[in-house]
Amino acid sequence: MPIASCLSFVKSLLDGIGMPAGTPDLAAYLDPPDPNVESSVPTCYILQANGPEQRLTMPRSQGPNSSAGDKTIEHEIRIMVIYFMAANDPEADILFSGIMDGIMNALRLAFPMPALIIDPYTGNQTEAVNVGEKMRYELYPPYATKSQRIERRNGVIVMPVLELLEA
Repeated sequence: MPIASCLSFVKSLLDGIGMPAGTPDLAAYLDPPDPNVESSVPTCYILQANGPEQRLTMPRSQGPNSSAGDKTIEHEIRIMVIYFMAANDPEADILFSGIMDGIMNALRLAFPMPALIIDPYTGNQTEAVNVGEKMRYELYPPYATKSQRIERRNGVIVMPVLELLEA
């Protein structure tokens, strides 16, 4: 189940990383709480991946304990970032960009790389080889919450993760 192991790996890279300007550490989730519930910490949700799997070499596995060729799975991971902050915060215009930069920096400097990933359900071992090498981000305009005193800031980071396996 390489999808579960890849998502868990990305979560482990991000959960608890430090944020700029005294902002609380990042909280990362796979199965997120309600994103409309105001949170006092920067939060990211590692969303379900999609992507192709392809064979690179033969032979095809003939069952347990048989030799197998190499395959790759290119997961496209989406990381949704949310932070609620006071609308009159003097750093409101740049702080969320700094939070996004901090997350992307943690991915860019992920160590060790390649990383050994162990599937939590099967125990199979695979390798993630390119975390943080290619990323795309989107920042969205803030919007006021019900109280109008707090703004919700949103962004998305999209990143491929190439996983190598034998099958």
